[in-house]
Amino acid sequence: MKRFVRVIGWILLPFGIVALGLVLFFSYRQMRSQSQWVHRDATAILEVRSDQIIRELAGNALWNPAAYFGGVSDTSANADLHKLRPWNLGVSMPANLYFFDMPAGSNAYFTILTIDNLSRLQQVLPIIEWQIDLPSDNSNLWSANTANKRFYIVGNEQQVVLAWNPKKTDEVVELMTQILTSQDDLVEFATLKDKRPKSAKGDVVFWQLEKENFGSLDFIAGQLSVAGLLDDTERRFSKKAIGTTFPEDNILSIRLQADVRPWLAQHQEMLSAQGLPWQDIEPYLGNYWELQWKNEAVIQADTIITYDYDDNFEMVEKRELRNETVPAIKLSFMASPHLLSYLPEKMFYKFYKQQAGQLLLLSTDSQQAISSAELAPQTDLFYLRYRQPEIWEAPIPLPAWFEIIQEATVKGTRDAETVINISGTVQFKDAKLHPIKQLLDRY
Repeated sequence: MKRFVRVIGWILLPFGIVALGLVLFFSYRQMRSQSQWVHRDATAILEVRSDQIIRELAGNALWNPAAYFGGVSDTSANADLHKLRPWNLGVSMPANLYFFDMPAGSNAYFTILTIDNLSRLQQVLPIIEWQIDLPSDNSNLWSANTANKRFYIVGNEQQVVLAWNPKKTDEVVELMTQILTSQDDLVEFATLKDKRPKSAKGDVVFWQLEKENFGSLDFIAGQLSVAGLLDDTERRFSKKAIGTTFPEDNILSIRLQADVRPWLAQHQEMLSAQGLPWQDIEPYLGNYWELQWKNEAVIQADTIITYDYDDNFEMVEKRELRNETVPAIKLSFMASPHLLSYLPEKMFYKFYKQQAGQLLLLSTDSQQAISSAELAPQTDLFYLRYRQPEIWEAPIPLPAWFEIIQEATVKGTRDAETVINISGTVQFKDAKLHPIKQLLDRY
């Protein structure tokens, strides 16, 4: 018996040594990642746990080898793209990526990476469809960006600054150059980590320093979990939750009880493009918003009037009736009746509008606009539910990644007097595969 135990021990010993080595290796990488540079006056951090995500993908690949390795070899122009790995990108990938904001208020987030192989990095960027701008003078600075300018890189021979740029403007380039050339205002992330909210956990976490505000995403096979806490000391959310009880067969149902005027004020150009001047509509808006998208096709008829000359060269009016199939969308919100006169008849689609008590109703279906459901007590101040139908009656153009989402539910409830608790899940079509694998397969 002792001999048998000894044999088993010798067999298991190499696996134990390998396991211990991996634990020490990843622990060392975690420690090293704390030395990344961030701005000393950063107010928010976007944390991406790259090692954790890679381990999840590796484990998922072991359970689903056919999905990861069983495909036909790619002979197309995308072959180089599929050969990319975290270790052959030309930059040193830390265990965690820390994107920080800047006091200048550009609404962009930045992270600093060390270059391992500059020529390899500049080979990789065109493969992932980035545009590179190499210096034409004696400067060693170079830059690159995606076609939509959502992501930017500014680098020299040793480091690059990577920026996530939601506004898609060129203004971030100057800030990135300042970060790269003058690092006096940068400190190690380790000096700020104690200001991280204790409950902020996940594969991707956005958090604010010295506040309890955070939002997180956590991946498991076929599912994405959403969590967060939102400070409501300014009382933007309502005290009591009320709202419509949505039909289960809606494609999309959204309900929000909050004062969204501060957010709308930041998107005045978008409102103006729809014929809604912010200064005119702002005084009339309330704190209840509701959107329903039903899986129904609505026929809208429009009369097109044109003018032409008859045989006597006299101008005559011609009328043509055109029918258009549009999705059944209904928007209800609390506002003063005065706002009705400011709302255009046609925005994305033609909307029929009317008042129903404290609510204003906009609907692509003239019959839906006639009736409105009563507001009943609810448990959540924010509610979102998406369900992909088997057959789309009147589809709306959506991003390619949207097609792999089967169902999503996110709720926001009052956890304390001034705290809103956000929780939810996103179910993907393939329940066995990691969500990132399914997203990458779409591109």
